[in-house]
Amino acid sequence: MKAQLIPFFTLLLLLTVSCEKEKPVSYGFHCPIQDNSNGYTVMAVTSQAESVQLEGSVSVSEGSVEIILLGPGKEEIYKISVEAPGHVTVNESFPARTGFWQLKYKSTKGNGNLELHLKYRGANQN
Repeated sequence: MKAQLIPFFTLLLLLTVSCEKEKPVSYGFHCPIQDNSNGYTVMAVTSQAESVQLEGSVSVSEGSVEIILLGPGKEEIYKISVEAPGHVTVNESFPARTGFWQLKYKSTKGNGNLELHLKYRGANQN
């Protein structure tokens, strides 16, 4: 009986020890832009972070869309407005500061696509 329980407990131990919760590595938007739509996401940046990256693209076929990145003190770090017809590729890097970073967009009669992601790089991240 004991011999049968040893493999079971070994397997149970391995499953318990090897399971780690994965942290999200990217926050942002992957969506169509619709007439008068908006979006909001928040990313917590730790003290190990070295930089904050904002990457992706914005395509607008009608109207306009405004993108705003706010730092931990709610100060405006990055802002861009894209008017139709327009396409912008974003690849920006900012010095990291610990706290909550906010990324938001607002469409003004805008239609198009939004593929924009916020992530941080640091000692434990690529």
